[in-house]
Amino acid sequence: MAERKKIFEGFAILLNWEVWIVPIVLSTALIVVSFYNYLLFHTLAELFTIIVGVLMFVVAVYTHSLSRESFLMYLGIGYFWIAVLDMVHAFLYKGMGIVVSDVADHFIQFWIANRYIESLLLITAPLFLTRKIHSTGAFLAYGAIASITCIAIMGGYFPVSYIEGVGLTEFKITSEYIICFILFLALVNLYKTRQHLKPNLFPFLSTAIVLTIFAELAFTSYISAYGPANLIGHIFKLFSFWLILYSIIRLNMQEPFKDLVESENRFRKLVKEMPLSLGYVSKSGVIEDINDRFKKTFGYTHEEISTVEKWYQLAYPDEEYRQWAINVWNSDIQIAAELGQDIKSREYKVTCKNGDVRIMEISGVTVGDHILATFTDLTERKNAEAALRISDEKFRQAQKMEALGTLVGGISHDFNNMLAGMTGNLYLARKKAESIPDVVNRIKLVEKLSFQASEMIQQMLLFARKGSVEMIPFSLTPFIKEIAKVCEPLISESIKLSIHSCSDDLTVKGSATQLQQVVMNLINNAKDALGNIDAPEIKLSLERFEADEDFLSKYSNLDCTLLAHLIVSDNGMGISEKDKPHIFDPFYTTKEAGKGTGLGLAMCHGSIQSHGGVIELDSVDGDGTTFHIYLPLIEGEEIDTSSTDSLGPPLGNGELILLVDDNEVLLNTSKDLIKSLGYKVLTASNGVEAIDIFTSNSSEIALTIMDVVMPEMGGTEASKQIKAISPEANIIFSSGYDKGEMAENGTSIVLSKPYSIDQLANTLARYLLDKEGDN
Repeated sequence: MAERKKIFEGFAILLNWEVWIVPIVLSTALIVVSFYNYLLFHTLAELFTIIVGVLMFVVAVYTHSLSRESFLMYLGIGYFWIAVLDMVHAFLYKGMGIVVSDVADHFIQFWIANRYIESLLLITAPLFLTRKIHSTGAFLAYGAIASITCIAIMGGYFPVSYIEGVGLTEFKITSEYIICFILFLALVNLYKTRQHLKPNLFPFLSTAIVLTIFAELAFTSYISAYGPANLIGHIFKLFSFWLILYSIIRLNMQEPFKDLVESENRFRKLVKEMPLSLGYVSKSGVIEDINDRFKKTFGYTHEEISTVEKWYQLAYPDEEYRQWAINVWNSDIQIAAELGQDIKSREYKVTCKNGDVRIMEISGVTVGDHILATFTDLTERKNAEAALRISDEKFRQAQKMEALGTLVGGISHDFNNMLAGMTGNLYLARKKAESIPDVVNRIKLVEKLSFQASEMIQQMLLFARKGSVEMIPFSLTPFIKEIAKVCEPLISESIKLSIHSCSDDLTVKGSATQLQQVVMNLINNAKDALGNIDAPEIKLSLERFEADEDFLSKYSNLDCTLLAHLIVSDNGMGISEKDKPHIFDPFYTTKEAGKGTGLGLAMCHGSIQSHGGVIELDSVDGDGTTFHIYLPLIEGEEIDTSSTDSLGPPLGNGELILLVDDNEVLLNTSKDLIKSLGYKVLTASNGVEAIDIFTSNSSEIALTIMDVVMPEMGGTEASKQIKAISPEANIIFSSGYDKGEMAENGTSIVLSKPYSIDQLANTLARYLLDKEGDN
C-alpha cells in the first residue's frame, strides 16, 4: 500500500503544470519555427536535447559525492555521450553543410545508432540501483562505444538506413521496432526494480521511456528529412529528455536543497529554543549570533555583544579578571587548533546584565573558522555542592559530638561517684581538723577543686548535648570584675589586661560557671597568641547593645533587641583566612601538638548557644583577634544573693534514713555524713537488699535515699516495690548521671553526685519538713 501510494503521489506531481510548461512552450515555439525554416527547427530541437544531455551529466557528476546515486550517475554518463552523437547527427543533417559527406544517410545512421545506445542505456540502468558505479570506467566505456559508432558509420561499415528518393530501408524500420521493444523491456525492468528507486522517480522515468517509444514509432513513418514524422519524433524526444532531466534535477538538486533548507530551519529552531545558552563565536572572540536561551540567561541582546571588546567588558567588568579570561580563551583556542580537538571546558564567572554573577562552564566546538560555544550555568549546582559540603561538615561535627558525648556520658557516673566519695571524706576530715586552720583551708581548696571537676564533666556533657544546666538570673557587671581577679594570676606580668565595664546592671539568665569558663578560655587563647608581640595587651569589656533589623536577620536565634555585649580582644598574631571557617569546630586547633585539644572554642560556641546568644569572630591574620559575645538581657527578675553559709547546715532529730548505694566507699562515706547531720542510718548495697530492710523497718524509716543504677535491681524498680509495700514511703534519688537524662527516663532526681554537705543537709531537712507539714 505504501509503495502504491508513493507511485500515485509521483504521478500526481507529474500531472502538475509546472512539469510540462517548459517542454510545451519550447515545442510550440519549435513548431512555429518549422513553418518558417525546417532546418532551423531541427537544429534547435537537437540543440535542446544536446544541452539537456550535457546538463544531466554535469548535475550527476557534481552531486554524486553527496547523493551517492549510482543509478543517476550512470544515466548522466550515458546521456552525455548520446548528446555527443546527437551533435554529430545535427552537424551531418541534410542542408547543414558543416561536415562534408558523400553518404546521404550518415545523419540517419547516427540517429538510429544513438537510439540503440539510448535503449541499451535505459534497460541496463536499473542494474545500478543496487550496485556501485565506477564512474571513470563507465565514462570510458560509453566513450569507446561512441567512438566505435563514429568509425563504423563514417567508414561505411554501418548498414544503410535511408535511400534518397526511396525512403527508409528495411534495416532502419526494423531497428525502430527493435528499439521500441528494448525500451518496453526497459520499462518492465524499471517497474520490477521500482522499490529501489527514490520516491516519485518511477513515474517520470517510465513516462520518459513511453515518450521515447512514441518518438521511435513516429520515425518508422519517416519519408523525408523535412517531413512531419521527423517533426513529431523530435517533439516526443524533447519531452522525453526533459522529463529525465527534470527528475535528475528534482532528486539531485531540488529535493536535497529542500531537505537542506528544512534541516537548517529545524536546526535554527532547535538552537534557538534549546535550553542551553549558545553563541556562534569567531576565533577572535566576537559573538556573531546567539540563541534565545543566551539572551534569557545573560540579559544581553545581539547588538549589545556584537564586538569582542564590548562583550568582554560586559561579561568581565573587572579588568584583571577580564584579561585572565581573554588569555585563557585564546590559549585554549590555540591548543584546540594544534591538537584538532574541541575547546576545553572551563569555568568562568560571568556578569549578567542585571549585575548577577553566574558561574558558567564555557566550552566550544570548532565549526570552520568559528566556534559554537556552549554556556552551561553551574551556579545552582555549585551552591548545592557548597550546601552539601556544609551539611556533610555538620554531619561529621555531629558525629564527633556524639562520640564525645558517648565518651563523657560513659565515665560521668563513675567519675561523679568517685568525686562524691572524695568530697564526703574531705568534709569529714575537715570536721576532724577544725582546730588546725591551715589544714582546714587546704581541705576546702581540694573540695572546691573536686566540685569544679564535676562541673567540668557537666559542661562537657552539655557541650556534647548530653547534659542540662540550671539557668538562673545574675548580673554580668560584678561577674566581669570577679573574672578579672581570677584571670590576672593566669597571664604573664608582661601582658597588659584592660577591663572596661559599663555602669549599667546587665542581668542575664544563665550559668555563671559556664560563662566563666568561656571568658577564661578566650583569655587563655589570647595569652597564647601574644607570644612574640611587642606591648602585648588583652582587653575585656562589657557594654549594653541594642540590635537593629540587619543584626537580627543575621542571627535568627536571637529573640530580643537588648543584649549584653561582651568583648575579648588581643593584639596578637590573628587567625588566618583558611582557619576562620573551622575555628569553632570540635577537635580543630591551630596550636602545636600537645598544646591544644581543639575543644576550647567549640565548648565556648556551644555554651553561648545554650544561653540563647551568639559569638562572633573578628580577626585579621597578623593583626589581632576579637571575640564578640551577645547575650539576651532580662529585666524585672529578682536575683537571690542570700547565703546560709554562716548558719551552717540544718541538722536532723534522729530520724532513720535508709541509704542504698552499690559503691561501698561512697556508701560508708555518705553514712558518716548523714550521721554527722543528726540522723540514724541503715544501709543496703542493691535494690533487693533495700526491699528486705525496708520491709523489716517500714514503720521506722522516715526517708530512703536510693541510688539509681545498681546490680541485681536498680533504684527505679526497687522504689516501685517499696511503694507497693508502703504507698506513703518517702524516697529520693541520687545519681552520678545527668539530671536531664534521668528526667527523660521518668526518674525524679533530687541529689546529683557529687553533692556538698550543705546540699545534702538542706535536701533532707526540706523533704522531711514538707512531709511533717503534710501530716
